Amino acid sequence: MFEKILGTSEKVGATSCANKEEFLEIAAGNSFLDGLFTFFRKEDVKKWQKIFKEVFPALKEELAFFGYDWLGRLYFVDSATDNVKMVDAFDCEFYATDMPFESFLDDIADDPDGFLAAEFYEEWVDENGDPDLKYGSCIGYKVPLFLNGAEDIDNLDVTDLEVYWTITGDLYN
Repeated sequence: MFEKILGTSEKVGATSCANKEEFLEIAAGNSFLDGLFTFFRKEDVKKWQKIFKEVFPALKEELAFFGYDWLGRLYFVDSATDNVKMVDAFDCEFYATDMPFESFLDDIADDPDGFLAAEFYEEWVDENGDPDLKYGSCIGYKVPLFLNGAEDIDNLDVTDLEVYWTITGDLYN
């Protein structure tokens, strides 16, 4: 299981996993697809649930976050459908993938532009250089789209993921 996504990271030595739990243990804290997607460390999942509750206080459900992409979008498994969903900091909207965890990971490995906006990332890199994103950082919008920020590379900058979500959440609320 998980051969496709595991093949997109030089840091992870495994080529397959027996199950989702083993995969998450191996993937924790590592980036895949040349930095387009990063899996949360196990100890950070609760922290992100807390941060998220502060941004969306009306939300009662505990979300099972597992990772984030280069744009700071958070990914979790919806307990009602067992499918992956994404929440976007730049418009504070939820998006359904209609795919279970392993299928989602296969899909982003096969087509990184589909969900992860790989071409947009390449545009930003061509203009600004390789950001060499560290764990806990992303490339976020300086002015969020919900405040009429432009959806272009001039409105993007490297930022701390937690700071990005906290400030964006404060502005949204």
